Amino acid sequence: MVQHDHGTNARAGTYRGKSGIAQFIALITELTDGALTTDVKEILGGDEYATVIETATGKRQGQELNLDVCTLYHVNNAGAVDEIHIMPLDCPFGISSGHDTRAHACRSVRVIFWRGDAGGGGDPERAFWAAMAEVRPLASAEVELVVSVLGLARLHQGDGFYLVAWERNEPVGHAHLALTDPPELQDVEVRLEYRRRGIASALTARAEDEARTRGFDRLCLTVSVDNAPAQALYRQCGYVDAGVAPKRVMGTIEIRSGPIEVDDTLLTWEKRLSDSAP
Repeated sequence: MVQHDHGTNARAGTYRGKSGIAQFIALITELTDGALTTDVKEILGGDEYATVIETATGKRQGQELNLDVCTLYHVNNAGAVDEIHIMPLDCPFGISSGHDTRAHACRSVRVIFWRGDAGGGGDPERAFWAAMAEVRPLASAEVELVVSVLGLARLHQGDGFYLVAWERNEPVGHAHLALTDPPELQDVEVRLEYRRRGIASALTARAEDEARTRGFDRLCLTVSVDNAPAQALYRQCGYVDAGVAPKRVMGTIEIRSGPIEVDDTLLTWEKRLSDSAP
């Protein structure tokens, strides 16, 4: 088992075997000044997959974390981890020693927080906080609650559905998946107090899974030419320029909450889902 964290920061390096995993987790605790701690229960290693059963605890921005999780690492042919999944063990699927851990975790995973081949590396602390969020399709009975804190601007668009990220029954972000051809990721929004915790990445990953299960081999999106943070997020998630000319959007647009005036230039990006199938 080899774990490699990309980048030039203090976390970068290669960690081998069970002792290496323990070293890596200890380093995360040190770098967060104890804001995040992990109690490792068991490490099960293989040539292609390794699973760590652990309890993550911490507190950040007023949010407390106390979560039993299964972290699944995928190791590529070069011997480096290129994908990491985190799944709370108290989710409806669960994992026990009686299951095929590799296959079961791949089906049940809630959050894909880092793909090494997407560039940019991942942030382990953000990963554990993102694991607190459950992403699921918006139910009609939840609309009133969600719309009280999030925009749901495309609620009545009629060509797709919303995915909502929840933390302990509190909606913290959403994304709209338009089932066009190709499908399009739209209206990704995360509440201000929950940003920089991996929520947008979790929403994007779930939208990719939803598109893939419906037989689509790519997902596209548009991003403002001036929105550098969003571009950085999507680039890290593996999106590239689709070869479509930038589109100028001007005038009045009707959304759920009423008309808005826009003046923007949009870039069209896409991701080939067949390249990232679990």
